[in-house]
Amino acid sequence: MNTSNLLDKSEKKSRIMLFDDSEVDRELGCLLLEKYGMTPLPQPSPVNCLEIIASEAPDLILLDILMPVVSGIQLLREIREKYSSLELPIIMVTAKADALDVVEALKLGTNDFITKPFDHEVAIHRIQTHLIITKQFRAKVDAKELESIHAMIATYSHQINNPLCIALIHLARLTAQDKVNPDLQQIEIALRKIEALVRNTQLVLKKGSVEFEQYSEYSKTLKLKS
Repeated sequence: MNTSNLLDKSEKKSRIMLFDDSEVDRELGCLLLEKYGMTPLPQPSPVNCLEIIASEAPDLILLDILMPVVSGIQLLREIREKYSSLELPIIMVTAKADALDVVEALKLGTNDFITKPFDHEVAIHRIQTHLIITKQFRAKVDAKELESIHAMIATYSHQINNPLCIALIHLARLTAQDKVNPDLQQIEIALRKIEALVRNTQLVLKKGSVEFEQYSEYSKTLKLKS
């Protein structure tokens, strides 16, 4: 079976994180992943795993069950507190088929198992299958978020346009009576800025996609044409 065609090679390389205390197993895993066009992210220690995951943004994790200090089961539990099985697939790697470990890992939300020494074709097929599932999930989430953003833009644009038009009409009448009033001039400048903002926001609906800008450490804003 040719599993290398399961994913479109034109897409960016999938990033696979390997948590394994064995240097030999990490190197073998990296060679296998590179052979199939993936980017390996080997990790010898599970310490600070959530920070590492957030920084490296892997598409999938290969997690050895038997590790010193922190076991794969403990690490799985920690990761699943933040990431669901659809957001970040995890495949447990084990040299022994301990039924208790298998049951516990399944309860905690592992996506699959690979037993050492593993068949390369089987391992890659399982990895690529879960990458495809996650890709489809993320596409649906992105589509839903885009739909929500478009609905929000359309709603607020409509709600802002109505009072804005009324304000501009009344401003025009006042300006006709007092053309040199600086306060009225400043009000008109402010209202025209709001009008331009609404117009630029509506362009997002025509683009069919959205771009974001970092507003603060914890929030983003829509990127609008200036």
